Amino acid sequence: MHAPPSNGRCSHRQAPCGPDACSESGFKQVWQPGGVWTCVDPSNPQQASLRPPPPSPPSPSPAPIRRPPPRPLLRPPPLRSPPRPPSPSPPVPPRPSPPLPSPPPSPKPPSPAPPPPAVVVPAILPSPPLPRPPLPSPPPPRPPMPSPPSPQPRLAPPPAAPLYKGDATSYGNGPVTSGAKFSCPYGTLSAWQRVNYAAINAPQWNGARQCGRCIMARCVDARCKVRNKWVTVYVMDQCPECNYGDVDFSVDSFRNVTGLSPDRVKIEWSWTSCKPYIQGNIRLDPKDRDYNKYWQALYLYNSAEPIVGVYINGEALKLDTWGFWVHDSIFENGKPNNLTIKAESGAQRSVTLTDIWKAQELPVQFSV
Repeated sequence: MHAPPSNGRCSHRQAPCGPDACSESGFKQVWQPGGVWTCVDPSNPQQASLRPPPPSPPSPSPAPIRRPPPRPLLRPPPLRSPPRPPSPSPPVPPRPSPPLPSPPPSPKPPSPAPPPPAVVVPAILPSPPLPRPPLPSPPPPRPPMPSPPSPQPRLAPPPAAPLYKGDATSYGNGPVTSGAKFSCPYGTLSAWQRVNYAAINAPQWNGARQCGRCIMARCVDARCKVRNKWVTVYVMDQCPECNYGDVDFSVDSFRNVTGLSPDRVKIEWSWTSCKPYIQGNIRLDPKDRDYNKYWQALYLYNSAEPIVGVYINGEALKLDTWGFWVHDSIFENGKPNNLTIKAESGAQRSVTLTDIWKAQELPVQFSV
């Protein structure tokens, strides 16, 4: 028996087979062979079925009303925020490389075989070199010239010393290397004597007996920037145009006494000892370099005390007005001759001379 198609029809010989008709009559709709639906009484299957009524045509459904599609609402495009820059990714630390495997320990080398016993051969020693002659020792260095002692100011002249008053002036251009241009032309001067020198006035020149003496002076003028400061200087020259009591100072010593540039101011002064400012021993310089057996002239200076007498072989020498001592007798050069020097205090120093024509430092000096 074939299954009924969904579009099968009822037989006209049977009861109406529509589903509504069968259910209202209490019948059951059954599919019969031949392709028809039949309404049967379930309690009497042999009952003839009624012809089903023709199916009522379906009522046409109204045509749908077409409506225009709704217009979409125009909305402004959404505002797009500027893209954010990508945040920098944190640096990834490098992974530590795994430690390299330590190399396997190298096998210990086999211990070397002991060397064969050495054959001792007697060594032939070379003959020692001849000693070199010793190098000549260098000459001893010259001792440096000691710096001059700074003149120490004194509050007052020594007791019983005459005090002189006069004008102070200055001359020269500063330090000198020797006294060649002065009335007392001493060849070798100390550093202190090169700076602190002065010229005494002609009335007090006293026939050159003041050569090599020292005076100390102070300024008493109201214009002086330095006053009542005693300064010591070394007399090496004569001032012909100066009056009695005047002193003509070097530029540096004048500034030291007065505190001024070259000028003319009032001072007072007195003779004093040169002992604190003398370095070394008494010096002898020949006046002339030509040898004369019957006449000699020499300068004696750098004495700690004023020199008042000179003797050769017991014979007194004469002091010239330009500061040198004259011996007008025989002097045998190369032979020993006795030279005696007498100081103002009465002290004497003697030395043996064999050459009077050579400038030299004598090995004598008055107490310093």
